[in-house]
Amino acid sequence: MNDINKDILNPVFLGVFVLSGVAGLYFLLFESNAKSVAGGIFFIGTTLVTVTRNVPLNNQLRDSSGDKITQVWRNYLDKWVFWNYVRSASAIIAGFLLAL
Repeated sequence: MNDINKDILNPVFLGVFVLSGVAGLYFLLFESNAKSVAGGIFFIGTTLVTVTRNVPLNNQLRDSSGDKITQVWRNYLDKWVFWNYVRSASAIIAGFLLAL
């Protein structure tokens, strides 16, 4: 997992990630009805969850070693998967709302 986290941190991914968050905020603030709701769900459910939940878990895993790695991995796996489901569901719901 640490190798995946290293590989994903590149300029292309970061650019797409930041721009998608900005797009969500744009829809939230400057659109109305379903588009505004979609923007809010996308921004909160994907961008903020990634920054406030998944990235700290990734960093904790990266920084662990020795005897603590097994405990950190168990904690990481349960929490990271849950928050990944939140991100996925948020993106799907936002997409459906934008399609209306």
